[in-house]
Amino acid sequence: MSTSRELYYFDFFIKREEEPEAGQLPTLVTRIVLSGIHHFLRNTNRANIGVAFPGWVESKGVGHMPEVGKIVRVISEDADALFEMRGNAWFTCQILAGDIAVSKIKPVPATASHVCYVRNREAEMAARDLKRATGKPVNALAINRQSDDPAARLRFLTPAKTVNMMVKKVPVDQRIEGDFSSYGLCCKELMVSVPEF
Repeated sequence: MSTSRELYYFDFFIKREEEPEAGQLPTLVTRIVLSGIHHFLRNTNRANIGVAFPGWVESKGVGHMPEVGKIVRVISEDADALFEMRGNAWFTCQILAGDIAVSKIKPVPATASHVCYVRNREAEMAARDLKRATGKPVNALAINRQSDDPAARLRFLTPAKTVNMMVKKVPVDQRIEGDFSSYGLCCKELMVSVPEF
């Protein structure tokens, strides 16, 4: 059995105070950080960097989606890749404007438990099925909000369009290694974990 390599991380701290938007959407600065991470991962063709949300707040029930909080944690076995991302020009103007702060790169505590941040497509598929059945557009966000176990809503800005994504936090018993998506997340079929601490 092979030994897992050491993990490293750094944090983006969202400093600019903004009121959450309708639909419990993360603040604009959080979306800019997430979009910058996506652009970096896509442009460098990396699948070894994941994201976590240490300030995650669970749903309070039907009608209330989980919230991701004001820290976006970036995690990888490759400290050099983290260093490259941390200094990427995408984030420089946000740092200089005082909207975000960035921590040093540090080793992940060996005792950290693990979770998966999983892209959840259940509401998207339900909306598509209802549209086919009724011929009328159906809002996936409304379906998600009325779920007994709603997902958090993330938004990424891509060159072609804005991508809305539902994400669930799934606890796991141990570290699960693998490739992350270009959003730093995993999918239900290919689970990859990140440390939670």
